[in-house]
Amino acid sequence: MERNQSLDYYSHPKIVMKNTKEPSQNEILLRRLRQIVLLNLTNEQFSVERFSKEVGISRSHLHRKLKLLTGKSISQFIREIRLEEAKQLLEDKHATASEVAFMVGFSSSSYFNTCFHAFYGFPPGELKRRNSDRSSFSKLERPPLIDKLPEEVPSNTISWQKGLVLFFIILMALLLSALLLPMIRPLVELK
Repeated sequence: MERNQSLDYYSHPKIVMKNTKEPSQNEILLRRLRQIVLLNLTNEQFSVERFSKEVGISRSHLHRKLKLLTGKSISQFIREIRLEEAKQLLEDKHATASEVAFMVGFSSSSYFNTCFHAFYGFPPGELKRRNSDRSSFSKLERPPLIDKLPEEVPSNTISWQKGLVLFFIILMALLLSALLLPMIRPLVELK
């Protein structure tokens, strides 16, 4: 009987939780990484290479560490901090979505809109409308199904912009020819 009791005691060890108030090294690292991103928030040129240099570890080691701790790549980590800050600025009604995009380090407002919509599930311009209705404030959290954000400006955005420029060039050529044609006709008829 006594043997069975001792087997029970050792086979079901009691879990003793340490009540530690000090943050772990990983938590300290994540806070430091976040602080570095926030210090470089307005810098559009703040790259993964610069980030790893400021942290003081190699890019590949930083990538592995972030992937392990957060499940995110370095660029995704930076982008999400920027988007969180952008949301805060938009909620405080400091500026328009385009102004906020540049305030948080995005070089393109259309790319910012794309990333914001992918991260939060609605465009940044809608945030002000949602804030006016306080009952929908709780709906502003990030949807859990969105995992991926575009890594760079989509190529269809660039081709669309090139097409628009080409359209305006052709339009200007047609307008100029329509204006100059009446002036040129009399000169041609004289010959």
